[in-house]
Amino acid sequence: MTPGLLGFLFTLFMVIAIILLIRDMTKRIRRVRYREQVLAEQEAADREASGTEAEPDSSRTALAMDRSVKDPEKRDTTWDHLR
Repeated sequence: MTPGLLGFLFTLFMVIAIILLIRDMTKRIRRVRYREQVLAEQEAADREASGTEAEPDSSRTALAMDRSVKDPEKRDTTWDHLR
């Protein structure tokens, strides 16, 4: 006995759902990496401008800056479950 049309449709649905989830995850990971890269570049430029070799400021990470946003509509809640 074969799974038939119902088995094929279920498998197709699962494949499409997984592809969409992977694309979304990739997009979110790129966004986090980009934010951290921009923050690191800004921090390096600030240190260079001030002429000091200070330790990186942990309050200027993307996670800390995202927590500082007061309006919940504007805040990125992607990683809230990890806090």
